[in-house]
Amino acid sequence: MDQVHFSRRGPHRHDAVRWRLGAGIALIVLGVVYALSNFGVISAHLARDVLPALIVAGGLVRLLTARHIRQVIKGVLHFAFAAWLFACLEHIHGLTLAQGWPFLLILIGLGALSRGFFGRKQAVVEVQ
Repeated sequence: MDQVHFSRRGPHRHDAVRWRLGAGIALIVLGVVYALSNFGVISAHLARDVLPALIVAGGLVRLLTARHIRQVIKGVLHFAFAAWLFACLEHIHGLTLAQGWPFLLILIGLGALSRGFFGRKQAVVEVQ
């Protein structure tokens, strides 16, 4: 019997469903928070902090459900991205989005390296 190797394109069905649910909930939360901010129910400062918090929550979910080292790295990169975004929005040490974009390139590069080092899972199918 021969074995045929092929790489799986896209996330596993369970991962895709989980991602869609998480993304849907995050978008609803963002919409509600920004609508409440527009109506003056909550402060704009609080609304601005919600996006980094949602990214941290996504990273935490990824870390807690990780089954592969690459998923752990992606969770850590979520935390790093949220920290970068928060620092830019709050102007910590004078950092702004216009000044901080090189850090974003570094994070994207680290994500690409993790894909290169750890790759995608490969499925093996036996052919008779």
